[in-house]
Amino acid sequence: MSGRWIRCLTILLLISTVISAAGCSTTKTVIEKYYVTDEFPINPVHRYSPSVSGDIVVWVDESEGNKDIYGHDLATNDEFPICTNPYSQESPIISGDTIIWHDERNGNGDIYGYDLSTHTEFAVCATNAEQNNQATDGATVVWEDDRYYYKWDMDIYGYNLSTKEEFTICNDAHRQVSPSVSGDIAVWIDNRNGNPDLYARNMSITDPDEAVFPIITNESDQQNPFIDKDIIVWEDNRNGNIDIYTYNMTTNIETVICANTSQQRNPIISGKFVVWQDNRNGEWDIYGYNIDTATEFAICTAPTDQTLPSISGDLVVWEDKRNGNDDIYGTRISLKEP
Repeated sequence: MSGRWIRCLTILLLISTVISAAGCSTTKTVIEKYYVTDEFPINPVHRYSPSVSGDIVVWVDESEGNKDIYGHDLATNDEFPICTNPYSQESPIISGDTIIWHDERNGNGDIYGYDLSTHTEFAVCATNAEQNNQATDGATVVWEDDRYYYKWDMDIYGYNLSTKEEFTICNDAHRQVSPSVSGDIAVWIDNRNGNPDLYARNMSITDPDEAVFPIITNESDQQNPFIDKDIIVWEDNRNGNIDIYTYNMTTNIETVICANTSQQRNPIISGKFVVWQDNRNGEWDIYGYNIDTATEFAICTAPTDQTLPSISGDLVVWEDKRNGNDDIYGTRISLKEP
């Protein structure tokens, strides 16, 4: 082999090494493809906590002086109110035609919902207790509930949107928080072992002793899980800072998605894409990862903070402070061949 080819091969190997070291993944790194995005604002000013499903983006809107829920159809460019009750509505989540949120109209935190197909609002859970951290996959709503406050703990409850029936997912004597749901599987953070671990329940099994099972019981803390089909993502501090991990429930394989020495927060997954907020650049940015190709990529690194990402397919939205207030921005991820 000639000296010229040896030098070229050495340079290519060095480039490959640098790219692999710069990313977060400890698995394979694909360098022949990369991702680019076109970014756009979604009717900015005093709007935050976005969620997206299909072409519909929802958020909390304070432009009228109180916390309301609004939506925007990206296909038609139409904006519309979802709930403008004079009391506070917060943390909307959308999946398909179903939107749910935290509502304080009854003097405590309840869960309410709205059906986009019928334009109907409904109560999911309106007990005298506090309901928080709601999630839905469009078929089931889950949340953390303190109705048995005498335990000084939180439990996980669910609601079947088709049958309109409420049911208990986990009421172990210890604290259960931050639920997420996809199909028959609900996941949450559970403190029964003395630190926050990741547990799950198969809701198709009626016996709770058989239905509830641990996913991750690492002695470090696991937080903020999200599940889509058979993949769970969460925040994990086993390396001394908050990293992003995944677990495949079909293969029973755990994978580190991002173990950068900075902080990674609020992971969410849709299909092959995981997105999160990341402060490796000194401010919060939005990063993404393709599970199929083990490729990490930046989604938005604009000045100031970008936080609380949500994703549906290839559409990512987030809360953005570049204009000095809380705005909503979005982008569609596309694959570009070199």
